[in-house]
Amino acid sequence: MRTDLLALIAVFAVFFLVLSYVPLRATDLWGHVSYGDWMFEHRALPTEDPFMHLAQGVPVIDGAWLAQVLFALIYRAGGGEWLSIVFALTVLATHLLWARTFYLMSGRPLVSLLGVLAVLTVGWSRLFTIRPETFAALCFAALFWLVVPRAAFRNRADDEEAAGDGISARGEEGPAEWWLWIAVALLMALWTNLHGSFLLGPIVVGGFFAGRVLEVGARSRRLAAVLGDRAARRWFGLTVVAGLATLINPYGVELVTSALRFSANENLQAIIEWQPWTPGGIGGPELIASWVVLLAAFGLARRRVPIAHLLILIAFTVAVVRGVRFIGWYAPVFALVLVPQLDRLLPRWQRAAGSPFLHRARGLAGLSLIFFCLALSPLSRGLFDRPARSEIQLYGDSTPVNITRFLSRYPPREQVFHPQHWGDWLHREGPPGFRPFVTMNLHLAPNPVWQDYLRISSAEDGWEEALDRYQVNTVIIERRRQARLMRALGDAADWRLASPPDDPQALAFARVAPLESEGEPVDDR
Repeated sequence: MRTDLLALIAVFAVFFLVLSYVPLRATDLWGHVSYGDWMFEHRALPTEDPFMHLAQGVPVIDGAWLAQVLFALIYRAGGGEWLSIVFALTVLATHLLWARTFYLMSGRPLVSLLGVLAVLTVGWSRLFTIRPETFAALCFAALFWLVVPRAAFRNRADDEEAAGDGISARGEEGPAEWWLWIAVALLMALWTNLHGSFLLGPIVVGGFFAGRVLEVGARSRRLAAVLGDRAARRWFGLTVVAGLATLINPYGVELVTSALRFSANENLQAIIEWQPWTPGGIGGPELIASWVVLLAAFGLARRRVPIAHLLILIAFTVAVVRGVRFIGWYAPVFALVLVPQLDRLLPRWQRAAGSPFLHRARGLAGLSLIFFCLALSPLSRGLFDRPARSEIQLYGDSTPVNITRFLSRYPPREQVFHPQHWGDWLHREGPPGFRPFVTMNLHLAPNPVWQDYLRISSAEDGWEEALDRYQVNTVIIERRRQARLMRALGDAADWRLASPPDDPQALAFARVAPLESEGEPVDDR
């Protein structure tokens, strides 16, 4: 076994072990599990949020319904342990597909490894949160695996044959395989029902079509040559197929229009991941560093970059600048453009020196490392009779386990106020009938409700009146993020500390004289 291949195996083995112990934090994961359970119970898709009382009457377009059903199935089969294992396997499969794609582009394990490391380095901030996006990222990688190498092989041939811009349809595409059209259609139909990021699929394939058109047009300067180019027609057909496949969903074109409008939701603008990119914020240094590396690689390698790759790179860079959550999608695109440059820059490895014994020793080391990491992961717990992970290991120290137990012993009355990112966990694991203020579906909350949430959370002027407006008798605060609200409640005569004060994570405050409900809470809609 070659040393570079052994290094690739080692990185993936350790990567899987790390992924296996990523905690199931109190994120929107639990809301997705609850949605899946609701769909199993009612045998239907929700038409409004079944858990967020203050969003009653707001219609729901559930673009992640299939991922939610999968989450619910996994949780029913094996609880949190299986959710963690499936997450690790899915992320591993995603990066294995990227490794395979980069290998097809370069034919070199070392370049493939560096490409995967580039993906991890730039996109690490989006890597460890378990949500439907995890399945969508696998679809994203699968799409590139299907279409990118077909163009990349042509680029290698261009370099080797010094064929200039070399836009031969045969060199780029090869024979027309019927399975590719079917694979793209099935993949896009699956992706569309898993997560709202499915719109990226037609954008990627359309980028290859546009790049082909521009390359042919630049060489020939004739419209007839563009219209007659077989590869351009094929890319156009794949773009149409990818676009039409997105209509295979329970909502039809309404899901597409909903996904297009989603980022414009006013409530999302208060969430960091939906805010515009800043140099010092999340993803800021990574984006800057990636472009510095790319520009340096372009200058040193001087290898022609396909126009399609540049178009897609620019499109995803703009997406990150508009919303930092796109850094996870940008990272593999950056690596995709970088890999051919690395292939040119890095010296070719010579045939590995040493005896056959050394080759077999490397192979044994690779297999041993894989076995070692599998043995240490939760996946093999049943085989080796190891105890299950502790609560803190499985859920992490950011999950409000203690305050949830307190609420289960002393169920709150009526509407509860709490940190938005805990809403899904508290609803699922808290006492029966728990009414969350805002959950993962904050985009469904009427804007006055969301503005009241922000006002209360930061203890701005009018926070007490807002709590009165919703007949809130119990307030849950996160000590680290809501210190101002904690102090305000501690100073208020109408509120008292109800939970143990030694909890370093969360506290519960209750009204001294609880308000009696007078019909439905007012939300000023």
